[in-house]
Amino acid sequence: GKTLQNSDRVTCKGRSLYPKSFEQMLAVVYDQNQSEPWLPYTSQYHILQIKSAYEFLIYMRFASPFMLVSDRDAVLDLRFNPQPDGDVQVVFKVHSHAPVAQQEGVVRMEIFEGEWWVQRQDKKNTVVTYELRAEAGGWVPQWMVDYVSRTLPVRVLKGLRAQMNRKDDFLTTPNFLGQIFKVPRLSSSSEPIPVEKNIEQNNRTPRSAETR
Repeated sequence: GKTLQNSDRVTCKGRSLYPKSFEQMLAVVYDQNQSEPWLPYTSQYHILQIKSAYEFLIYMRFASPFMLVSDRDAVLDLRFNPQPDGDVQVVFKVHSHAPVAQQEGVVRMEIFEGEWWVQRQDKKNTVVTYELRAEAGGWVPQWMVDYVSRTLPVRVLKGLRAQMNRKDDFLTTPNFLGQIFKVPRLSSSSEPIPVEKNIEQNNRTPRSAETR
């Protein structure tokens, strides 16, 4: 993770290898009804609209981890983008005309965007990458921006791992996902994705890791 100095902008990125099939990990990320328990700082996560099997309109509220700093919220467009090589990119960004009124004492975030990448490593392992670019807005001390940027990728990827182990019913979802995403079978000639270090196990400041 990294930050821009003297700024309320959070920029961070992390990547981790999971001992589950591509279809199983995609199912965990796809289940928007179960995102609130494992996404850090998230106190509310609601699906406002299901536009298609690929597109959702989401409301998120983030609980401030420190006193004197207000909660934040955002209304997001979220889209799953299947790639020709079989990977799935999940893109999210602030909705231009939020259909949710701003709440008193809560700062509405005008910039909150990023992406997930779900990539097949082999038949039993999957690489997931998370990247975020956001501006908190309002008053936030620089040390808090630095703290969130440094710790958020680790917490997100750990939360995803906990959810992966918690939800056995995801095992029935890949059949549905295989149909809507047209997930290709793994070729015997497919090259594994290089993962130098599992970012979750790095207690030092996590470093950005390029995936593509």
